[in-house]
Amino acid sequence: MMNMPARMKHARVPLEIKAVTKAGEIEGYASVFGVIDSDGDIIHPGAFRESLAAKDSIPMLWQHDAREPIGVWDEMREDERGLRVSGRMLVDEVAKAREARALAQAGALGGLSIGFMVTRAEPREDDSYGLHIFGADLWETSLVTFPANAAATIDAVKHALDRGEIPTKRDMERLLTRDAGFSRSQARAFLNHGYGALDATQDAGDEEALAAVLKAAIHELQES
Repeated sequence: MMNMPARMKHARVPLEIKAVTKAGEIEGYASVFGVIDSDGDIIHPGAFRESLAAKDSIPMLWQHDAREPIGVWDEMREDERGLRVSGRMLVDEVAKAREARALAQAGALGGLSIGFMVTRAEPREDDSYGLHIFGADLWETSLVTFPANAAATIDAVKHALDRGEIPTKRDMERLLTRDAGFSRSQARAFLNHGYGALDATQDAGDEEALAAVLKAAIHELQES
């Protein structure tokens, strides 16, 4: 097992909300085992067992925003398929909960998404950035319209550029494939033929050379 940095991860399960009642009752799967999630990871059975046993409750949030609690999860348990949850949006007390109920009933929500810290994992041999996750400290489960981790990847790339740094290959590959919609071969064309040259132009402080590298990489994407 590999040592994991202490950072929050999000894993979205699309369209796994099974029922939403007028009273705000909701149930579904917050995580499904054995499938590749929106962060390129595969969560395995038993990953949440220790965390669920150690905590009395897990917050129900809106869009992973700790300032926007919208309800309570009455039950969270692992079954053979994944992490099954059931709870209540506090529609009589919280305006955002009423909004979330209306969107869920109209089918306008993308699904459920968990926020967690990885405690035990191994790298995926068939993927350049994903993990096999065997242990996870569950912090919250949210109702979401879009995967929040896509925005996190974009922010990571933008912040690196703002600091005058080169984004990591991990973040760039995620941005190109999962978030920008390029194929794996297109992303690798950029990483292999364009990305490696960025370090040289960065060190030299040559803005014209950097622009030329980026233009060449874009051309490579268009041609692949």
